[in-house]
Amino acid sequence: MPTMSPTTHSEVFDAAEHMPLGSTLVVNDFSWDEYELLLQDLEGRRNPRLSYDSGRLEVVMISPRHDAYDRLIDYFVQEFIEARGLIAQAYGQATWKHKGLSKGAEGDCCYYIQNARKVIGKDEIPLESNPPPDIVVEIGISSNSVKKLRIWAGLGVPEVWRFDGMAFHFYVLAEGKYAEVAASKCIPGLTGAPMLEALAVAEANGHTAARKAFRHLIRKAKK
Repeated sequence: MPTMSPTTHSEVFDAAEHMPLGSTLVVNDFSWDEYELLLQDLEGRRNPRLSYDSGRLEVVMISPRHDAYDRLIDYFVQEFIEARGLIAQAYGQATWKHKGLSKGAEGDCCYYIQNARKVIGKDEIPLESNPPPDIVVEIGISSNSVKKLRIWAGLGVPEVWRFDGMAFHFYVLAEGKYAEVAASKCIPGLTGAPMLEALAVAEANGHTAARKAFRHLIRKAKK
């Protein structure tokens, strides 16, 4: 994992332009102002993904495989939410940051469930005056997403899911730290099993077959 000395947002932007997919770059002692300028430079891009924790900037270039998992898992979650009649707001790979906490990060998917009505209709959701997403999903096949739990805990995200390429891990925030649990608390009834089964279908038969398989699995479970 390459590391850069303190530098400017433009230098990190230039370095990111030459990073291979699936790689990670760490910059230490990076200022908050430079972090915000870098976010502006990268606005609208899916690559790279940034995380910031008290001066430590991590830049990750997601791979096509990572991106495919991202899109499928988001589909599964939204299909399950709709099937269960829940109200939710999804914000994809939005950046969540809080200057006072000196923390910021971008998940692979994120959702407001319990707090959905508090953010509906808002174009911007600064965490200084709004609750964080109820759920953030991290896909950790090319980088160590466990490290980002510290950031999400600091931002007060109630629930984080981590998919490591083989299994789903669900974490619930309690007294400032995450404890692993068997299934989602924010979306009752959703476990990793149907998503894993549908992802296996995707590997063998493609995304359309995986979406169909997931719909069948959740209808079957509801009976």
